Amino acid sequence: VYRLVAELEEAMCTYCKDGRQMPVPWQNVVDAVEQMTQVRIKVTRVDVPAEGTNGTIRRYSDSSAEIIIQRGMAEDLDNFTVVKEAAHPLIDLPEDMSPDGVATLRKLVKSSWYGNGDGKHDMDLVLQSEHLATIAAAAIVVPRRWRDGYRKALKDKSTTLGKIAIELNVPVHIVSLALDDTFHSLCEEALAKAET
Repeated sequence: VYRLVAELEEAMCTYCKDGRQMPVPWQNVVDAVEQMTQVRIKVTRVDVPAEGTNGTIRRYSDSSAEIIIQRGMAEDLDNFTVVKEAAHPLIDLPEDMSPDGVATLRKLVKSSWYGNGDGKHDMDLVLQSEHLATIAAAAIVVPRRWRDGYRKALKDKSTTLGKIAIELNVPVHIVSLALDDTFHSLCEEALAKAET
């Protein structure tokens, strides 16, 4: 996932007018994913979302996809939701896809994210895809090139997660995830392995 995010950051610099713009505009992410995957993506906002979700992605047999987002969300959540859904064509394999998004979300909420209480995570591939898309989106909207500076500023207490979230136009819990020590070390480890 982290390697694909790094490739996406390069693609945004290549295919988007201002590929290093901060905060990361969802349209830049969509444009770069389209170039990398050859999947045409349309973003639609609706008044009545699918049960229990901010957004979803529908894929079609003609190599197109539609990201459907709940209208009226806060701008930071809207931005993150589009990016998260746009990550799916980039990271998903055919077995990760589900025709029943509502059932997938119910399973996600009920079990796998938190494990089953015995330290084991009983996660099927579709749910794994949802988690990986969240991780990918967090890495996209809080780019690697900025993370060390933010982590240092947090350690020095010269900023807060809330201030960073406002600056990046990202929900605070996503900033917290992207700047987490484990997230950071996994990202660096994966990218180091990819370079060897």
